[in-house]
Amino acid sequence: MTAVFYSSRMEAREVENAALRDLANYQQFGTSWGWQAQPIDHIIDTIHFVRSETNPAIQLADCTAFMVSRQRKITRREVPPHAAVTSLWNKHILPNLWANEIWHPSPNSTESRRSGIQ
Repeated sequence: MTAVFYSSRMEAREVENAALRDLANYQQFGTSWGWQAQPIDHIIDTIHFVRSETNPAIQLADCTAFMVSRQRKITRREVPPHAAVTSLWNKHILPNLWANEIWHPSPNSTESRRSGIQ
């Protein structure tokens, strides 16, 4: 999950409509891109868009996604550690983290390789 800023509400609406069309196509036909096309048959709902400034739960999800991404970059030494990020991570996120995995599809099987912070 990430925050995306658009130059206009019309541009945001166009992106939302394109995402909804893509999901409908993926649900009906599966993916046709990537190294191995896959059916998408486990998504039974649709994409919902909300403005994060009006939804505290979305603000929390955006903040947490940012913190997880930043902590991965710190761990890989892509960015220097920052005391505030480290403090928030250690005090508020890590104690409540249930899973922190990235799925990497294996080109030789349908099994996944899972890892912690990478």
